[in-house]
Amino acid sequence: MRSLLFGTLFAIASAGSPALAQPVEFGVNTKYDQGATGPATIDRIRDVGVTINRDAVNWQTVETAAGGLVWPARYTSLYAALGNRGIRSTVILTTRNTRYDNGRFPTSPAAVAAYARFAAFAARTLGRSAIAFEIGNEFRPSEGVSGMTTSRDYVTLFVAAANAIHAVDPAAKVVADPAIFANAPATVPLEAGTPIGDAARQALQVADGVVVHQYPYQFAGVTLAQAQSAMVAAMTRRAAWLEALAGRPIPLYVTEYGWPRIAARGLSGQEQARQLAATTRALAAMPFVRVAIVYELADSCTDPGNIECTFGLYARGPKGLVAKPVMAAFRGAVAAAAR
Repeated sequence: MRSLLFGTLFAIASAGSPALAQPVEFGVNTKYDQGATGPATIDRIRDVGVTINRDAVNWQTVETAAGGLVWPARYTSLYAALGNRGIRSTVILTTRNTRYDNGRFPTSPAAVAAYARFAAFAARTLGRSAIAFEIGNEFRPSEGVSGMTTSRDYVTLFVAAANAIHAVDPAAKVVADPAIFANAPATVPLEAGTPIGDAARQALQVADGVVVHQYPYQFAGVTLAQAQSAMVAAMTRRAAWLEALAGRPIPLYVTEYGWPRIAARGLSGQEQARQLAATTRALAAMPFVRVAIVYELADSCTDPGNIECTFGLYARGPKGLVAKPVMAAFRGAVAAAAR
């Protein structure tokens, strides 16, 4: 959930920001496939004032027998309910299936080909109800079936899946995990002729964007206002660096961002609301951001001391979801950005 993509991870020659003439679209993260929410909460998405949700389609759920792809009824009903309310989705296509590579990140040719078939099937089934497909989420090198994986392993899977999706629908948007830069050295540019540089360029040839997860509160040792500024600077550097690497502007898909309600950072309910509104306004002003999806619709759990519990726009009460101050602040910031 909280992978940070600081621009300081990479050397960047230019600090300019590429322009993409399209307003930022805002949405919320949900957790349907984890059972944390259900279709009854879809109306809460509309109450927030957005028409995009982000959730996962599970490869394991769709391919329950090797080679057999079946769209489950619960996905059919869920996406129909979303569509009936005018909500479209950014869809994570998960990358694990116990039928391939022992359920680890797919690296064998057979597993990569199977995943590409799954990706194409999902794109064909969902059609334009999906605004973008993410190939995996927060890739970690330790996911490999036979030890550590690398950026090259992720790029191989990404390119296969992106090509399969684009073959089904050339207009579909397929966005890459930051894993295309996994194992990049901290101070060395990804130059052509280096394994990392060549892998990144290969991915960017077919990518319609790159994912960013931004959690400004994690900038250590600074005030909250300084954390917001650091986020803006990091995002701008990343966009400029990607444009230089790809030879064209690359949209950033901020598929997670948020502020938790956590006393350790001085974040009361009101302060959480103020900071999330400020981050939303900052993202709305970035010409290179295509979507920005807040984490998350509802608190994941109820322990006020657990940082992972407290990102939600809604709290979980005994009678259902209860709006927190941050919900109204986010809704207001989104409405202002649309004017």
